[in-house]
Amino acid sequence: MRPIILSTENEYDAFFKILKEEDEERILGRIAVLAKNDPYLAEQLEWLSDTKDKKSRPALERRDSVLLNILTHLFMHAANGHERLTCGNYRGYFGDVWLYNGTRFYIDHYHPEYSAPECTSARELLCHNLAGDLFVEELRQRIVAKFDLPDDVVLIKNNSAGNGISYGAHENYLVSPDLYYDLVRGKPNGRQAQWIA
Repeated sequence: MRPIILSTENEYDAFFKILKEEDEERILGRIAVLAKNDPYLAEQLEWLSDTKDKKSRPALERRDSVLLNILTHLFMHAANGHERLTCGNYRGYFGDVWLYNGTRFYIDHYHPEYSAPECTSARELLCHNLAGDLFVEELRQRIVAKFDLPDDVVLIKNNSAGNGISYGAHENYLVSPDLYYDLVRGKPNGRQAQWIA
């Protein structure tokens, strides 16, 4: 019997906790120091300054989107400098980094995502999932320390999009084509029951 291969991808949301206008000014002031040597951040900060006094819904949504872009960019920079990194390909906003344990950490539609390596047991998969939570939290702490933003960066494990679609974790299984078609076509038999909760 061939081994069963398991994997998951966990998606996170990271955002700046901005309760009042002074919070945003303080956060952006600290990030502006890095923007002097980072064309992408400089461009994003310029977008923000262009919409600063606009209160329309589109302008506010654009500001939220730019703030998210900035924070996601900072997460990738923190990951690129990580000691557990084997290789990275980060240019501007998009990119991937790979860790020694086979994990892929990347940005997926404006949010950080941690894709565990292929595992051969549920226990091994759980360990990689927990390691992912720790890794992403460590990146958050690096950003907080670098910019002196102790309570300003919030990280959550997310499982739904704004339109109601749920996507928090994807489970992947390597199974034979016959088993796959049996699972998606009809009632499970004894062999299939182990796969269906």
